[in-house]
Amino acid sequence: MDRSLQTIQAVSGLAFSTFSILHVGGHTLATFSFALADSALFGLREYSQNPFVEIGVIGGSLITHVMASAAIYWRRRAKARALNQKSENGGVGQDAAPPTADAGSKVLSVAASERRLHRTTGLILGVFVFGHVYATRIAPLLVLPDPTIIDLTYITHTLSQHPIVGYTYLLVFGASGLYHSLYGVHQSLSLLGALPPHRRVRPGTWHKVAVGLGVAVGVASLAMGGMFERIDVPRRESWEAVEAGMLAPWSLRG
Repeated sequence: MDRSLQTIQAVSGLAFSTFSILHVGGHTLATFSFALADSALFGLREYSQNPFVEIGVIGGSLITHVMASAAIYWRRRAKARALNQKSENGGVGQDAAPPTADAGSKVLSVAASERRLHRTTGLILGVFVFGHVYATRIAPLLVLPDPTIIDLTYITHTLSQHPIVGYTYLLVFGASGLYHSLYGVHQSLSLLGALPPHRRVRPGTWHKVAVGLGVAVGVASLAMGGMFERIDVPRRESWEAVEAGMLAPWSLRG
């Protein structure tokens, strides 16, 4: 059962990463050019908003991944509780040798830390992702006559109106999304046997990757906020309407 759940988790994560890495990665292009990042957003929509892809590949894989991850988490908790109870009753662990601080154990400790970061970012994404989908996809569909006009100035407007929350959200959500996706792709390919051991990333590297992703997303967030170039927001009234409809659905009633 555990192996089957891990396989489902891996395959669904790989499917969703075909969208998540390109989506957040495209936003980081704003560091170099806001227009380039905006073009990347519209280019990705040719893939992501295809009905089959959006509902089946992206939506289906996201829900499947969340459910499989939750099932694995609860099974691990149940096993840990059973093991602890057995240990307290004197079944195991009474004569275990104390851990040693050799090089191998340090490597395992670093790898475990990177794995915990992956799980932590997964929890962060689980908290925010459905709200993100509502704010950026569902609300525009409900409010705007033509929801395809949504572009990166929607983010620029939000950052100008709610800078503290906006920048914090972009940094945490964006960096978490990239780290969780990239680390998850690596682990999934390893689990499925598609990535041989000699090509796998060494423990310790992912901590550096996490820092780099945080910096990249942070700088890109500043760029989308207009810190490096002037960004006009010609559809400000439309973005205000989306925000009003998102925060107060009753305002849509005629």
